[in-house]
Amino acid sequence: MQGGRGAGDLADALRRWLKANKQKRGVSSDQLAKALAPRLGRAVSAHMVETWIGETKRDWHIPADAMPALAEILQDNGGLRQLLNEEQRRHLELGESAARLFALLESALADARKLAGNAPRGKRRAKRRK
Repeated sequence: MQGGRGAGDLADALRRWLKANKQKRGVSSDQLAKALAPRLGRAVSAHMVETWIGETKRDWHIPADAMPALAEILQDNGGLRQLLNEEQRRHLELGESAARLFALLESALADARKLAGNAPRGKRRAKRRK
């Protein structure tokens, strides 16, 4: 894999992401398993979740179809981002930047409209001549 990460590196990164976000949200393995099961349409146990997180459980990996559900439950897309290649990450970041810029512009426009509505009525802008 040229310039990329190996499967072991990715598995370790996803394991760290899941463990950190599980702790951050204060979610137990049992709670996570119970939330995952209906989303995945199959049984998920707390033991399974623990094997996904376990540093020594090198043969156990988070199932790919569980990643979107985990991101939703934990309210964090970091794990999904790690599955993207560099070009996909750049495109995602560009889209997110555009969305933030658009929100800032909308906010500035709303502020400008408020200011214009509060301007004294006697003073109007001079019309441009063609």
